[in-house]
Amino acid sequence: LVSGTNVVAGNGRMLVIAVGPKSVSGKIRMAVYGDGEDEEASPLFVKLDHMVEDVFKAGLAAAVFCFVAMVSIGIILPGFTKGWDQVPYIYLLEYLLTAITVLAVAVPEGLPLAVNLALAFSSRKMMSENNLVKHLDACETMGSATTICSDKTGTLTANRMSVRGLWMCGHEMAPHRGMTLGARVNERLPEKICNLLAHLIAVNTMDESRLEVNSDSGVTDFKGNPTECAMLQLCKDMGHDYVQLREGTRGRALASIEAGRPFMFSSSRKMMSWAVPLPKGGFRLYAKGAVEILCARCDYYLTDRGDQAPLTEAKRSELSEKVLDKFASEAWRTIGVAFRDLPTISDAKSAEWEVVNDAVLNTDGSAAFAAETKLTLLGVLGIADPLRPEVPAAIEKCFRAGIDVRMVTGDNLETAIAIAKNCGILRDEDFHYVSKEEGAAGAKAGAAKAGAAVSKVGATLTAVAETATSAGSGDVRADGAPAGRRGARGAWVPKPMRAMEGKDFRLRVHRKLDDGSLKLDENGKPEFVQEEFDRVWPYLRVLARSSPEDKLTLAHGLNRSLVYADKERVAQLRAEGITVFPDRQVVAMTGDGTNDAPALKRADVGFAMGISGTQIAKDACDIVLLDDNFASIVSAAKWGRNIYASVCKFLQFQLTVNIVAVSLAIVGSVVFQQSPIAAVQMLWVNLIMDSLASLALSTEPPAEKLLERPPVNRSTSLVTRQMWFNMLGQAVYQLSVTLFILFHGPEVFGVPDGNYIHEVPTAHYTILFNAFVMMTLVNEINCRKLDGEFNVFEGVCSNFWFVGVLVSTLCLQVIVVQFGREALKCVVGGLTAEQWLFCICVGLFGLVWQQILNFGVRLVARPVGRRKAGYNGGSLKFQSRTGNGYRIYSRSVPFSSSSSRSAHGRMSLRAATSPDLFQGLHLDGARAVGSPSFDGARQSNKSAGAAMGSKVRFST
Repeated sequence: LVSGTNVVAGNGRMLVIAVGPKSVSGKIRMAVYGDGEDEEASPLFVKLDHMVEDVFKAGLAAAVFCFVAMVSIGIILPGFTKGWDQVPYIYLLEYLLTAITVLAVAVPEGLPLAVNLALAFSSRKMMSENNLVKHLDACETMGSATTICSDKTGTLTANRMSVRGLWMCGHEMAPHRGMTLGARVNERLPEKICNLLAHLIAVNTMDESRLEVNSDSGVTDFKGNPTECAMLQLCKDMGHDYVQLREGTRGRALASIEAGRPFMFSSSRKMMSWAVPLPKGGFRLYAKGAVEILCARCDYYLTDRGDQAPLTEAKRSELSEKVLDKFASEAWRTIGVAFRDLPTISDAKSAEWEVVNDAVLNTDGSAAFAAETKLTLLGVLGIADPLRPEVPAAIEKCFRAGIDVRMVTGDNLETAIAIAKNCGILRDEDFHYVSKEEGAAGAKAGAAKAGAAVSKVGATLTAVAETATSAGSGDVRADGAPAGRRGARGAWVPKPMRAMEGKDFRLRVHRKLDDGSLKLDENGKPEFVQEEFDRVWPYLRVLARSSPEDKLTLAHGLNRSLVYADKERVAQLRAEGITVFPDRQVVAMTGDGTNDAPALKRADVGFAMGISGTQIAKDACDIVLLDDNFASIVSAAKWGRNIYASVCKFLQFQLTVNIVAVSLAIVGSVVFQQSPIAAVQMLWVNLIMDSLASLALSTEPPAEKLLERPPVNRSTSLVTRQMWFNMLGQAVYQLSVTLFILFHGPEVFGVPDGNYIHEVPTAHYTILFNAFVMMTLVNEINCRKLDGEFNVFEGVCSNFWFVGVLVSTLCLQVIVVQFGREALKCVVGGLTAEQWLFCICVGLFGLVWQQILNFGVRLVARPVGRRKAGYNGGSLKFQSRTGNGYRIYSRSVPFSSSSSRSAHGRMSLRAATSPDLFQGLHLDGARAVGSPSFDGARQSNKSAGAAMGSKVRFST
C-alpha cells in the first residue's frame, strides 16, 4: 500500500517499511512541493529581459546626450562668450528635468503592466474554455509549445466505455440490429453460462464502480472505474441486477465480505481476482485482467456446452489471430475473464492463498499466486472508448500550428496504434507496407532490428493474409496511403519507432549492462542516455504500455534535446519526412495520477485532469483541464500565442512613441535647448502608451490564424522585420510632421513662434503636442496588426476594451488641450477648429501611410525568380504484383533531366524483380517529371509499368 491509501473494507496487519520522504508518496510530494531545481523562465520573459535592458541603455544614452547638449549650448557656450556671470544657471534645473523626462519616456516601464494585463485577461478567458490557470506565465509558455504528450483515456477519448464485442465459448458476438450485446449473449449461450458471466462481473468489480440513473436526463451515468462500469452495463443488459448479485453472494456481500478472498488489482499482476465460497465447499475464484496476462495463466477454456476444454497452443493462436487482433484493430481494449474452482481450500484466511507458482511470473518478475494460475478462460471482452468528436480536428490544428502530438498510454500497442490513427496522431506518412515475409522476419528479429511496431504486428500478418478477401495488395490512394484494405501479401504498419511499448523505450534510452539489464545511477534509478533518446524521439508518436517514469523521461529528454543543432541529422530527418523544430523543445504534458506529478512538474507546461486527476497531480501542474478534453489544450495554445502577439503589439506601439519622442527631444535640445514637448506633456504621453494602451492592446481576442503558423523560436527576436518597418515607417512620418510644425508651424498657422517664448504656453507648441498625440492614437489602431494586414479595423468592434480606451483617451486629450492651460503647458483657450482639423487629418493619414508601408514590405519581401511549383519535381506511385511504392523526384533546374537534385521514395518489392523495376522507374521517372512533353513521358512510364502488370499513378 502507498501511504495515504484509504482502506474501505476488510482487516489485516500492516508492516510499515518507509515513512515521510522515504515513502513512495513522500518522494512524489518532495518532487512536487520541494525546492528542486530552479525553473527556467518562460521564453517570452527571457526575451523581454534582454529587450528592456537594451532599450534602457539607449534611453539613458539619449537622456545624457540631451542634458549634455543643452548644458553645452545653453550654459557653457554663453559662459565663454558672454561671461560666466551672465549665464542663466536657473535653466540647469529645467535641463535636468527634461533629461529625466526623456529617460522616463524611453524606458518601457509600462511593459510589465502590459504583460500582466495580457496574462490576467487570457487566464480569465481560458477559464471559460475549461482551462484553470494556476501559474500565469504558463499561459504564454503554452503558446510556445512544440510538443504535447497526451494521455489517451479521458483526454483523447470520451472515457465512456462500452463493451462492443465479446468472444465467449467459441462464439464471437456484437450488438446487432438494435439488439444489445447483453441480449445477444442471452440468445446465443445457455442460461447457466450467462449466469456465470453475470456473477463474475458482479463479484469481481469494486464497490466504487456503479451505475446511476440521472434523474434529470434519464441517462445512466458511470461512477468509478470506466472499464468496470462498462462491464456492469453488460451485466445489466443481460437482465441481471449486479447489486443483488453482490449482496446475494457470500464472501462478496458487505455482511459476509470476510468470508471471501480478494486479490486487488496491481500494476505488476495487471489483473484482479475475487474468491468466494461455494455452497458445497471450496472456493470459486473469479478473475479479470489484461487479456495477454490472463490467457497465459489459463489452461482451459469453457465450451458452449459448459465443459472445460484444453487451451492448446493451436487454440491460443486461433484466439489471437481471429479475435484479439480483430478487437485491437478496432481500437478496443481487450479484457479477459476467467474462473477457477478450488475445492481443497476451505477458509478465506488459509495460508494456501499465499502460495506462489514460481513457473508463472508477474510483469515485475515476481512469482504469481498459485490460485491465479490454471484458470479456465470464460471469454474476452472488447471494450471501446470512443474518440471525443472534437479531437481529430484539434490534433489537425496542432499539426498546422507546428505542434507535435504524442500519445502516452497504458493500453496495449495495437489498441494505441488504432486510436492514434483514428485521431490523426499517426498519419499516412507514418505507415509503410510490410509484406507477409517481411512481417514474419520482423516478428523473429524483434523490435531491436525491425522496430517495435513491426515486431508486434509481424506475427499477425499471416492471419491477415489468410483472411484477406482480395487477391491484390489493395489500392493506393493518391496520397500514397492504403485505401483501407489489407492485402493477401502483407499490411500497412507503422514505420520503425513510430509506435513502441514502454519496455522497449526504456531499453533504448537507458544505459545497459553487458547482461542486458539497465545500469543504475547513484540514486538507484536507470541511467538516462540523452544521445540514445535523441535517436528515438523524432520518430516516436505512440508510447504504449507506458509507466509514469516514461512520462518523466519524455519530458526531461525532450526539454534537454539539442538535435536541432545537428544540421546533418536535421537534414537526414527532413529527407525522411520529419521536421525538427529549430530550437529547444517546449513540452506540454498531461497526467491525472499521483505518479504523474513529477512529469507534470518537469514539463514546461503540465496539464492535470480536473475530473479524474488526483490532488497531488493538480498541485504539480500549471493548468487544470476542467473537462479533461484535449481540445481544451489546443485552446490554451491559442490563448498563449495571443499573449505573445499582444505583447508584440504593445511593443510596436510603445517603441514607435519612444523613437519619435526621444528624437524630437534630441532635436529640440540641440537647436533650442528645450524639448518641444514639455515634461508634463511627455508624462501624459507616457500615461497614454503605458497604462491605457497596454489595456487596449492586451485585451485583443485571439484569431484562429494564430494556429496556422509554427511556434516562435526561443532565439527569435520579439521585433520582427514587419514590426521594424511599421515602427520606423510610422516614426519617420510622425517625425516629419512634428518637425514641420516645429520649424514652419508659426508661418503656416499664423501663431507666435514658441521656440523663443519660454514664459507662457504657446499655440505653436500646443499644435505640435496635439498632432503628436493624434498620430499616436491612430497608430494604436495600426498596431493591432503585426503581419502587414491591410484591414487594420478587422475585429475591432469585438473588443470593447480597445474601443473604450481609444474613445476615452481622445476625450481626455480634448480636455487637456482645451482646458489644461498652464498646468499642462497648453495655450490658454485651447486650439481653434481649423487647428483641430489639421491635427485630426495628420493623425488619420497615419492609416493611409500604414497601407503604403505594407505595400512596400511586400515589394521588398517578394522573392526574385520564383519558379512554378509544377516544374520542381513530382512523384510516381505504383501498384503491381511485386509490391507497392512511390518515387519522389525534385530538380534544381526545370526541364533538365541531368540536373536531378534528389530522388527518393519507398518500395516493398520481391528481391527477384526489385532491381529491374528500380532501374526502370529511375530512368523513365526522371524524364517524366522533367520533360516538357509530359503526356509522352507518362505513356513511356505506363509501358514500363504495364510490362510488369502494374498500375502506375503520377502526380506533380
